[in-house]
Amino acid sequence: MSKLKRILISLVLIMSLGTVPTVLTPNIVGAKTVTIKKHRSKRPKKVKEASQTGFKFTRALIKKYHLLGTKYEGNSITYWVSRSTKEQKKLLTDVVNQINDLGIVKLIPTKKSRAQIYIFNDTGDSDDILANTESFRGMGRERGLAIINGSRIIMCVDTIKALGEDHAELLYSRSLSHEIGHALGLGHKPDDDSSDEHFVMDDSTNVEFITDNSDHLAPLDDDYISRLRLIYQP
Repeated sequence: MSKLKRILISLVLIMSLGTVPTVLTPNIVGAKTVTIKKHRSKRPKKVKEASQTGFKFTRALIKKYHLLGTKYEGNSITYWVSRSTKEQKKLLTDVVNQINDLGIVKLIPTKKSRAQIYIFNDTGDSDDILANTESFRGMGRERGLAIINGSRIIMCVDTIKALGEDHAELLYSRSLSHEIGHALGLGHKPDDDSSDEHFVMDDSTNVEFITDNSDHLAPLDDDYISRLRLIYQP
């Protein structure tokens, strides 16, 4: 064997012995398959609570705070409204202003082609449904929440008028605040039989128990505000 060939063989052996792959090919020992892994010391992870700055939502936190696991990117969100009556426009403006006054998100009116949230005032039979919201997820994620590309809110105005009767405006404003809450990522607040309180994000509405701060506008409660802040002001 030439001297040069012996040097090359030595280099190959040194190189093969010097590399430590993360996972080696399984070695057959008798009837067992043994996989050799490279072990590295791991530092224990610190679990952040929802009260800490910069926390990331886990499935457990999403469930704990009754969220939908979604949000819009950023805090400025555009919306567009279909043809509406003068009264509906006034109610919608008051609801939007009430949400904007919280200083958590900013809802901005725009053209239909540029809007992220579409609000439709629909007439016709709705099987006693006051309103509903459908959101469309994109590919991105932020702090463990899926980014929403857009939402469609349908207000069933005929049903609201029929069920609300003399309180139809109050029921419309409460239902719209509820659906915008869904669009922004809030889930329903679970029923609490031990409490006489009624919340905007309850999954059902009894107009008689809504405490309004005017003759037509349903107020936003602490549950709505705190959970919205949790999503958009980490």
